Amino acid sequence: MAEYDYDAVIIGAGHNGLTAAGYIAKEGLKTLVLERRDIVGGLCVTQEIEPGFKFNLAATGFASWLRPEVIKDLELERFGLELIPLNTMYTNLFPDGRYCTLYHDLDDARREFARFSAKDADAYVELMKGWQPLKDLMSVAAMNPPPSIVDFVGAMASSPDMLEIFREMMFGTLKKFLDDYFESDYVKCTLMVESLDSSPLGPTAENLSKFIYHLGMAPQWSASRGGMGSITQAMAKAVEHYAGTVRTGAMVERILVRDGKAMGVRLSTGEEITAKVVISNVSPQQTLQKMVGTEHLDAKFVQRVRRLKAQSTGITLNFALSELPDFNMPEERLKGFFAVLPSWQYAEKAWYEYTVYDIPEEPLLLGLVSSYFDDTVAPPGKHAAHVYVWPMPYDLAKSNWDDRREEVYDRAINVLAKYAPNVRKALISCYGWTPLDLEREVGAPRGDSSQCLTTWEQMLFFRPLIGYTDYRTPIVNLYLCGSGTHPSGAVRGIPGHNAAHVALADWKGGKVK
Repeated sequence: MAEYDYDAVIIGAGHNGLTAAGYIAKEGLKTLVLERRDIVGGLCVTQEIEPGFKFNLAATGFASWLRPEVIKDLELERFGLELIPLNTMYTNLFPDGRYCTLYHDLDDARREFARFSAKDADAYVELMKGWQPLKDLMSVAAMNPPPSIVDFVGAMASSPDMLEIFREMMFGTLKKFLDDYFESDYVKCTLMVESLDSSPLGPTAENLSKFIYHLGMAPQWSASRGGMGSITQAMAKAVEHYAGTVRTGAMVERILVRDGKAMGVRLSTGEEITAKVVISNVSPQQTLQKMVGTEHLDAKFVQRVRRLKAQSTGITLNFALSELPDFNMPEERLKGFFAVLPSWQYAEKAWYEYTVYDIPEEPLLLGLVSSYFDDTVAPPGKHAAHVYVWPMPYDLAKSNWDDRREEVYDRAINVLAKYAPNVRKALISCYGWTPLDLEREVGAPRGDSSQCLTTWEQMLFFRPLIGYTDYRTPIVNLYLCGSGTHPSGAVRGIPGHNAAHVALADWKGGKVK
């Protein structure tokens, strides 16, 4: 085929797809983004479901992980992105009326933890400072295809201190680690919050992957003015500024493959669009099994794709409120998230119910009243709260998610009302996607927002598949850029950045023909 319609077609206008498209288009390549829905953003979208209120339908409110390189390279601030720094990371609430805040600033964190234990305050600061070499290593590793297992282990064994961290990373469990280093249950429960975010395991079984990623690697916490969707709106404007095209309402049905090489895509309407390069923001499972088709892949490879583990872990609920939630804490701490994880027993009970395919009676909460510091997300005098509620299974032992949707709303509100009693009378409406909705609406396999679980056996040099961790696939000129690739989910833009750079390197190196 001598002529192609486009140099590059990107499947899916989620934040990683748009990031990849931005980098490709900026290089002067003719770029097309195809999005099945009528709105860009994927899981990172904000919509006005309740009149006057901006709801984040899947991404609760963390803009913290969006890499500064992506913001700078794609000029996102020029196109409307405005991040609001949050030194208050989150405040964990307890039934006895006490509260404990985790701050980004180490001096503030030390003072806060000292209210509960001077020993714990010093231990936390020492731990965070001791992890600086790991933070430096992981920062480099994140912005490139993952290192080989030999290189990674070699770096982790470079000193006794690094080897100690490596041992804790790979073989420790969250609860044991916290019990070894800290004495106050208030401090330990507060540190558990981010360590269990999006986890399929409770504190006794969970390893330290998320504790290290979320706390040891913590960037400056922030929120995006106007909701999480403002990030992807800015990305779409950047793509178009660089002469790329973003087309919504265009469902890709198949990736065109000839002689083991991607040649373009076919839409559900039958329209075929040819391209030298195809980059998929869709999950590895859907891209390879459905869009490529198993007839183009080795049988052993197909089996490995089928063994990828994907599982819902939680959902985002949005609350429209007539007044500010009255938590028993200083109001200024609302310039940050609030959390409900009062004890490890509370968490373990929730995870037990999750593992037997039930909606936890009392789920964990991690929420943000974004209207407290962003007057664009709710009408004057009213408030919008976005709450991550977890753990939530995809499969239910009894009934189904369509029938039990209201039940999860009720259980989340019941927990919230224990800590902010005025929530019931202030509630105007509640809305959110269930795990089944996440699969139906945005293609999250089994409701997994990271496309496949972020457990050690599916991270770094294992993600998404051994031998294909560099964003390439067995199909020549076909690349993956979604959250199912390294370094995983959250609104980072890293998979999109890395996949684009790998594809561009192949292009410039003459491998794309």
